[in-house]
Formats: sequence, structure tokens, C-alpha cells
Amino acid sequence: MRTIKTTVKACVTTAALASAIGLSGTAVAQEYTIGVSIPAATHGWTGGVNYHAEEAKKRLEALYPDIEITISTAGTAGEQANDL
Repeated sequence: MRTIKTTVKACVTTAALASAIGLSGTAVAQEYTIGVSIPAATHGWTGGVNYHAEEAKKRLEALYPDIEITISTAGTAGEQANDL
């Protein structure tokens, strides 16, 4: 289970960092919103995904004040697609 949590944490953090780093080189100060849609926490694995996504959000928003990260959870695949 530790390997899955570590992998999820690394994936979420890497994706968010890649987006934020790409935005940090812009010439004009501008606010950005990054949306993340993930499954609702119905068991341990998705609970870990939600936890690590929230932790990555806190770190990235503190590091990049012009970025707002919105995390949306959904109970079904249809809801998740609509969130996008």
C-alpha cells in the first residue's frame, strides 16, 4: 500500500508542478486556475489520492500565489467528466 500512495503522491505533485513551472515564466503577472477532477474517497486508495492532492494544492498555492488550484471530487465517472 505504501508504494501506491507514494506513486499517487508523486504523480499529483509532478503534474501540478509541471503546470505551475510552465506558468512561472510568463512576462505579465496573471492569475491562473488549475482544475483537478478525481474520484470521491470511497476507500483507502482514493482517500490517499484526495489527501495527497490537497497537500500538493497547499504547497503549490503557497509557492505560487498567482495560481489557484481547484480540486473537485465525484462519485461517478459521469460526474467527473461533467466537472471538467
